[in-house]
Amino acid sequence: MIRAKKKEASTEVETKAKSSWFMSFLRAELIDPAWFFKHANFVLFLTSLGLVYIAASYVSLNSIRRLESLEKNIKVLKAISIEQENRLMELSKKGRLEALLSSRGITIPSEPPHVLVVSTDSLNAVH
Repeated sequence: MIRAKKKEASTEVETKAKSSWFMSFLRAELIDPAWFFKHANFVLFLTSLGLVYIAASYVSLNSIRRLESLEKNIKVLKAISIEQENRLMELSKKGRLEALLSSRGITIPSEPPHVLVVSTDSLNAVH
């Protein structure tokens, strides 16, 4: 009979402990202020680590986004560069160049240029 009463008492204590935990949770009494002040340095350390982790992830995500946008800009600039090179190659072809010059009134001479031959002796005589 004594054992039965002890079992009943222990089950009552367990249910009260469970219900008291729930009630303390509802009243926001989970953290004892004495415990908090005793371990305040450690809690502040953990809080600062969390803030540093959040800040580092924010900075790294912004860096990754910036790198991705720069890579897109590089691809666009490469495409523009290739397009300009092709345009210049097309313009520099001899037939195209002759057509552009003739539309401006400039003709390409049919005679080769005159070559002047100067000897070093004649250059020394000038000085």
